[in-house]
Amino acid sequence: MTIQTTPEPSMRPDTEASEAGAARVSHGPAPSDRSPPEVLRVVAAVALAALFIYAAIPKILDPAGFVSDIRNFRMAPWWALNAFALLLPWWELLAGIAILIPSWRRAGAVMMFLMSCVFFVAVAQAVKRGLDIGCGCFGHGDTATKVGLQHLMLNLAMIIASLYVACGRARTSREM
Repeated sequence: MTIQTTPEPSMRPDTEASEAGAARVSHGPAPSDRSPPEVLRVVAAVALAALFIYAAIPKILDPAGFVSDIRNFRMAPWWALNAFALLLPWWELLAGIAILIPSWRRAGAVMMFLMSCVFFVAVAQAVKRGLDIGCGCFGHGDTATKVGLQHLMLNLAMIIASLYVACGRARTSREM
């Protein structure tokens, strides 16, 4: 709840609305008062959440398969593979949940931005080196698609969408 003081009647174009110096109580923007960019940010946040949660679940269920996928990219040292395979899917899931909660939206979007940048670099270096590997994004083995231009474009879209959500107006707990 925010308390705002209205300006003096001589400074306001509409002097009939309230008396000079009267306090007006605001409970934040009404749902119908949301601007199109704000609605688009919510849509982008929900889409990113769905994508990251959908990607996290198969990795959580098959960490050994995910270790193999990470190893194929030839970027991480062998001693870090298990840690990455165990932590990254839970980080994706946490970011997917966080971006759905208005007061955590920016943190979730920043987490997704950072992960998407790493994913972009991983796929780009695999494509540049000519590695014929599955991405491991949404599953392992036969369900995994080969890294390529479509993965670079998906990661670029995730980078742009997460930046768009992260740069939106921060909402305080009082506005919810």
